[in-house]
Amino acid sequence: MSYELNEGIPTFADNQTNIDEPSQYCLDAPMSISGHQVLDPMDEESEYEEEEFNPYQFMASIPPPPPEALQRPSILPKKTRSSPNITLVLDLDETLVHCSVSEMDNPDVRFPVRFQGIVQEVRGRLRPYAVEFLKRASEHFEIAIFTASQKAYADRLLNLIDPKRSYIKYRLFRDSCVYVEGNYIKDLRVLGRDLAKTIIVDNSPIAFSYQITNGVPIKSWYDDPDDTELIQVLEFLQTLVDVEDVRPLIDKQFQMTKLVQDSAPFP
Repeated sequence: MSYELNEGIPTFADNQTNIDEPSQYCLDAPMSISGHQVLDPMDEESEYEEEEFNPYQFMASIPPPPPEALQRPSILPKKTRSSPNITLVLDLDETLVHCSVSEMDNPDVRFPVRFQGIVQEVRGRLRPYAVEFLKRASEHFEIAIFTASQKAYADRLLNLIDPKRSYIKYRLFRDSCVYVEGNYIKDLRVLGRDLAKTIIVDNSPIAFSYQITNGVPIKSWYDDPDDTELIQVLEFLQTLVDVEDVRPLIDKQFQMTKLVQDSAPFP
């Protein structure tokens, strides 16, 4: 049995100029943000169902991280002079890929993973333009994958997506998250990077609850072959390459501060 990345995954060249729908990433376009979701066991877990859960209400009332989380040492080594100016943190599941232990027609990847003592075959598809997105983004950003998935699963998957580690410099897994009320929060302080020069792209806004003005939300992806979100995200990210502080521009574009404030419970 072969566990390899299949050919035929869409690239930017296949559809680079055919984006007709308005994008939340274009400066004058309306905003549309997907919410929270529950994934497979190897994916990002939550105790809440999407239709019953308002992520912004949770974000408005999230307690501070526990003291031990604030005392964690920085995970990433210090930047070198040749490092890109900005660190781009990318989610994995439903942002770059969709994987499942269920049957899947024409998966891009297949590999075994041991979960709770049982070996299961994981099947997955890459979001359209995922590899090309990583290639182009790595030319301008220091890229780190930060996933709430287990390392045993995510490492195997990333070894197929970027086997030579040409694009993704760092990998962070569930054990680097802060577990808060049933959710895995990606506290960017653990990176040890300047937050003025750090961006996180995630399909679940809850993931960046502690740094909402660093967060670029992206629609969850499962199987749409015509999806162009990664092209649109890259276009927006390119406007941030040379700025001194990415947070005001991100917050102006996606209005995360307002969304969270408007969802706060009345005192």
